[in-house]
Amino acid sequence: LDDVVRYANALGCRRQHLLAYFGEPAPARCGRCDVCLGRHRPEVITPADEPLLEVAGWIYRHKSEIQHDLPHLVGKAECVRTPEWTYVYRHEEGDELYDRSADPAETTSLLATDRAGGDDVVAVVAELRARLLAWMVETSDAFPWEADPRFPEIAHGWRDPN
Repeated sequence: LDDVVRYANALGCRRQHLLAYFGEPAPARCGRCDVCLGRHRPEVITPADEPLLEVAGWIYRHKSEIQHDLPHLVGKAECVRTPEWTYVYRHEEGDELYDRSADPAETTSLLATDRAGGDDVVAVVAELRARLLAWMVETSDAFPWEADPRFPEIAHGWRDPN
């Protein structure tokens, strides 16, 4: 019974948990279970969980505090990270792109530099925007009906009025 409870409360990939229980090798993430798809929501986050949460640092700390205390004053944004890049899509402000290797503290957005229009940066932004949009659709995050001119056309005619 204890193993079933641990499985139900696990914050990691369900398949990985089951395969490990039976002594089988497991991938890092299956990409199909409720945890990997972002549908598992723990009931309560306790103070003991706080070290596991990402805490904004540097100049973003104050903004993070405002967002927590006065959320109506802070613009909405989504972010996608890879080992190499952090891309931030902002609804009402300019987007951001950080090279995590060259700028691990994420202090200088490449979209605010002379590299912004370079083919390499444009390609990275396009790929990460597509990933972010796919994630929003897969996790059913709500997003505005009106097309944002910064996003590419949405595949499969999602916004096609016909």
